[in-house]
Amino acid sequence: MPGVRVKNLASQILATNLKRLPEDWVKVYDHPVWLTETFIDHTRFAGTCYRAAGFIPLGQTRGFRRNAGYYYKHGVAKTILVHPLHQEARQWLTAPFLSPALLMGKNPLADLNRLSVEELLTCLKEVTVPRMPRGVRHQSSVVLTLIVCAVLSGAESFLGLGRWAAGLPQSTLKHLGA
Repeated sequence: MPGVRVKNLASQILATNLKRLPEDWVKVYDHPVWLTETFIDHTRFAGTCYRAAGFIPLGQTRGFRRNAGYYYKHGVAKTILVHPLHQEARQWLTAPFLSPALLMGKNPLADLNRLSVEELLTCLKEVTVPRMPRGVRHQSSVVLTLIVCAVLSGAESFLGLGRWAAGLPQSTLKHLGA
């Protein structure tokens, strides 16, 4: 409106939206959002408001747009900016394994990003596997631990699991309870 000036209006609107976004997102999509992103077209805007709000520049786009599943080159590179909506968003989103904080109330056995071998063994002992007692040589938790470790090491098949376990030294197998 002509003659009306509100100091830092863009920053106030942006801050209000960022505060509401996580709660509104869960209501609509039923899962959390931990990071928001935006793009700045420097031919039109400086991005001052985003930088003042704590958005972090990640780099430049290659100048493409997407329409109906296809990419078209328009030639205007834009700056990509992100803003974490939670203090630990960076750690959660860059962790090798899905963080329990991202599971929306589901209770995992353990946080695999912080799990020691001893804690893994303790968690896997809680898993019940129905097996006939005849012919059982190793506890289920030991077998599950070997499977988990083999998969984390890159095994992709039953044969790969077996080869990985067969290549372990006896001291490691003993440590795992085999």
